[in-house]
Amino acid sequence: MTNTSTTHVDSIEIPKKISSDLGTNLIDTPTEKFTKFKRRVWNFFRSRAFKNTFKAALAYWLAFMLIFIHPFATWFKRPLTLSNIILATIVLSPGKTVGAFLQAFFFSLFGIFTGAALFAFLAGGLNQSPPLMMVFLLLIIYGVSVIRALIPKLFLFCLLVCLTSFQGVSNALINDKFDHEQLRDSTIGYLIGSGIALLINILIWPDSAESELRIKLMDSLDNLSTFNTLMIKTYLLTLTEEDKHARDKIAKVVRQDIATLMRMLDEADCEITYSEFSMKNFKGWVSKIKRLHQFLLALHSNLTRQEDAIKNSDKFRKEFLEVLREPLNNLDTGCRRAIAVIKDQIDPNIPKQHHDLESHGKTSETGANWKMGDCDILLENTLSIFEQKQYDIMANLFHLDEEVEGAHLLSKSLVVESKELDIIDDDNEIYEYKDNEDTSRETLDENELMWSNPESTWADLFMVYFFMFGIREYVEGLLELRRHVLNKPGLGESAIQRKKKLRFHFNSFVPSISQNPAKKLAELWKPTSDKPYRTLLSENLNSLKSPLNLYAIKTAIAVGIVLIPLLIDNNKFFTNWNLQTAAIPILVAMSPVLGQSILSFAFDIAGTIIGGIWGYITIITWGTNSPYGILFFIAISAFPMAHILVNTPFFVVGLVSMVNVSGIVIPIYLNRHNPNYDEPIVRTYKIIVVSVLILIMVFIFQFFIYPNLARRELRGQLARIFQDFRFYYGQFTNTMTITISGLDTSKNILQMDADLRKCELKIQAGLIRIQPLLMYAAAEPRVVAPFQFKVYKKILQHLQMILDRISYARASVGNHPFRKTVIDNIFMPLLDVRHEILQVNRLLFYIYATTLKSKLPLPDVMPKASEAQNKFFQKLLKLTKEMKFAEQATNQQSIKSEGYLRFYSVALALRGITFHMDDMGGCFRELFGVTEDLAPPDYYKRLVNARAREV
Repeated sequence: MTNTSTTHVDSIEIPKKISSDLGTNLIDTPTEKFTKFKRRVWNFFRSRAFKNTFKAALAYWLAFMLIFIHPFATWFKRPLTLSNIILATIVLSPGKTVGAFLQAFFFSLFGIFTGAALFAFLAGGLNQSPPLMMVFLLLIIYGVSVIRALIPKLFLFCLLVCLTSFQGVSNALINDKFDHEQLRDSTIGYLIGSGIALLINILIWPDSAESELRIKLMDSLDNLSTFNTLMIKTYLLTLTEEDKHARDKIAKVVRQDIATLMRMLDEADCEITYSEFSMKNFKGWVSKIKRLHQFLLALHSNLTRQEDAIKNSDKFRKEFLEVLREPLNNLDTGCRRAIAVIKDQIDPNIPKQHHDLESHGKTSETGANWKMGDCDILLENTLSIFEQKQYDIMANLFHLDEEVEGAHLLSKSLVVESKELDIIDDDNEIYEYKDNEDTSRETLDENELMWSNPESTWADLFMVYFFMFGIREYVEGLLELRRHVLNKPGLGESAIQRKKKLRFHFNSFVPSISQNPAKKLAELWKPTSDKPYRTLLSENLNSLKSPLNLYAIKTAIAVGIVLIPLLIDNNKFFTNWNLQTAAIPILVAMSPVLGQSILSFAFDIAGTIIGGIWGYITIITWGTNSPYGILFFIAISAFPMAHILVNTPFFVVGLVSMVNVSGIVIPIYLNRHNPNYDEPIVRTYKIIVVSVLILIMVFIFQFFIYPNLARRELRGQLARIFQDFRFYYGQFTNTMTITISGLDTSKNILQMDADLRKCELKIQAGLIRIQPLLMYAAAEPRVVAPFQFKVYKKILQHLQMILDRISYARASVGNHPFRKTVIDNIFMPLLDVRHEILQVNRLLFYIYATTLKSKLPLPDVMPKASEAQNKFFQKLLKLTKEMKFAEQATNQQSIKSEGYLRFYSVALALRGITFHMDDMGGCFRELFGVTEDLAPPDYYKRLVNARAREV
């Protein structure tokens, strides 16, 4: 196992997969292009993608070969069930990690036997009553469709249950009896195909999910180490343009790491391993790494907005940065060393070149004399030295009566932050929104400007300096992770050696049917009182019209329509047009939202055409008496189709094309001695026509019969996220009040802080889950105007920044009560304005949520969060000024204490929230408009002027 190769840029270790994306503008010569092409081809053949493709193609090809063995094929009394062998190898796809495959294999076995039981029940117990058999089939498909929508990982189980039940009903209606040989051969076919896929997955290039999880953990730790170094360089204003691009690129990679780690953790929880680490260990590490991700992303969100405002200040560089350069470099060295130790413990086979940190430019005394055994203690000491110097520097910011260099520049920065918001999305495209209402932020006159410049400078510099509160939480989280990985009971204690043993994991085989985390969080702010009987009845009746219920009903009806020819005794039409396979395109194309179905239609049609054409070419080229030639052509097509299936987002194209190739080749080959069977061109024509007609029927169901628009689902989920934010923001404010004032025990405060962390992770998961709906909504047709993709994406960016700000404020508050002087002099006098800010922000969250649900325009008069925040800061700065110039010496000392600095950092972290809250109003006005004011636009101005003239 090897570690990710790296390249050094200005003493920073940037992962090559990040630095390679930065690129150059040089034009390559033809020789260089050919060399790069050969390198890419060679790297592909060595990659995991090639191995997965080869395994999937091999399983597909072996299924064909097994069918072409005459003694084996004659053992099946119902030859057409041999196609189930191929179908099982396609849907199981052995090109996965062992854990992911075993999870799919378990669900497939569960689906096969459940489907077989339903086959026997429908065809054996109800064959005398076709209408009753149809009713039960529709109920089964309805229930399975609900399960599929709620738990996407059970798609394979749902597919096999539906197919087997459908085959049971169609077989009973065709033969007018229960055919136990059909049931036996169909079940055995699925089991043989599953067995082929299982053997290939385990025996050929087995890819352990636990090993992949370890590699991903180390990659994620590399990304954290590099990201932390780049953030420190941002703080020290030593970032180059290349570093800046790398920082923004790695920020996106770090966000993606969270979802990837959770997926790999789920896969690893399905394996039998011989390891010193348990799944409990891995889950704890992933949880802690997710917290570290959250800290650095919050730092990135806050620091990058301030770097342009201070990078040109010589005073800032000389008096502040020069003092902090050495302790910050030492801190970076310690963090990198701690991550190196963690990586060694997770996998001791990784290269040891990262131990030599001095080669990376870290030559300070602290970094050079670092002892591995005392890493946690020395890192804590280095952090304390940095914080002490930071506190001394921050106290100088309270000289509000002195000239501060760069005041005009920083005051301009404050106006830019409040009136013009630039958001960088995942594609590095800058969206710019300017508030159209000049009255949203009060302008300052000349007298006020003289006082506002130092205050703006103080605020913006302070916004940068609460970096230390986030870095402390990052360092503490890193040390906690290190102690857990090394199995150390406490600070400075020796590690307890873990022993390897055989471990059985099966938790992921039992999926949770509980509600998603975001919905659980939303329930916390719902009223808990008992509902009247009529209310409960109304809610149950309305649930029948829910999108989930309608989707399941439409899927069941679409499958039932295919069986209508059998109900009217037209068996010949049903069998001649091969409607037995019509359930597959229905189940694949029918999706919970319209946009997803539209994208699926294109993939289904492409796969149908590609598979049909290649199956026809294979048969007319080699005929029906040359299995070797057919196998040769199958091998040619299997590799590209398997690559699309396992390595691209267009997996539906690969799946449908492979199914259609087998749907043409296998029936024609098995009926080669039947002169009345269809010619290859006729067979191909029927498969393509039936598939297209099925897709047209699905399109009609999805588009015209109670369509569930993706944009409607997007608005609903976004409204729930706004309500979650409303609850989370209120809980954070309450927790902050209790923590600062010490109104509860330390144990309860720690528990409340842990609950807030869980809320953050749940909201973050909701923001990630909602991303595919943007793509589905953009794919849907819209009569009025194209879908406003960029506006919705701006709203999500606003919410992400608000989450980062609250997370940072929580880190600044900490878990310990503030001193009584802070509570008496600052906290209590500001209680009324803080409560006003809370009410305004929660009201805005509620207005935005209800606007999304109702699509009504915004009120023409909206509360301004920034105005309430300005009142708070004016009063805060007034109190600070009074304390500074007070005659009591105690106040002069306490104003520079840690408690005051922590409170100011919390206030400044929350300041950015109000700007985002107000600026989201512009997005909602663009989406839904605004109610008209009954009075003329200049009515109030003319009224005030007239009154002034009278006076």
